[in-house]
Amino acid sequence: MNRTNGRIAEESKKRFAGALLELMKTYPYPDITVTQLCQTAGLSRRVFYHLFTGKTDALHACWMRKAIETGPDMPMWGMMQNFSIDMMMGNAPESALKSLNKKLIAFDLVSE
Repeated sequence: MNRTNGRIAEESKKRFAGALLELMKTYPYPDITVTQLCQTAGLSRRVFYHLFTGKTDALHACWMRKAIETGPDMPMWGMMQNFSIDMMMGNAPESALKSLNKKLIAFDLVSE
């Protein structure tokens, strides 16, 4: 990937991350569709699926970006780690996402 394409991909990921966080202020994660995410980000489904394997992959990337922005001493790192462990342990995604949503609300990153 050349530098221009890399910058465009990173900018697109940022736009999707911002769109996902914005949508999560209004809708529970399971109710958000890829179509809504693309419309909010102003990008196509083709771009979305070029960058991510699905909505959970986009959430993971968004979460990592937010954790990096807040710094390693912030509670984000622990929440990200717990979410990743939930997903790797085979907990139902619904269960892991409910847990994540409660934590996001607790840290005032999304509204109830």
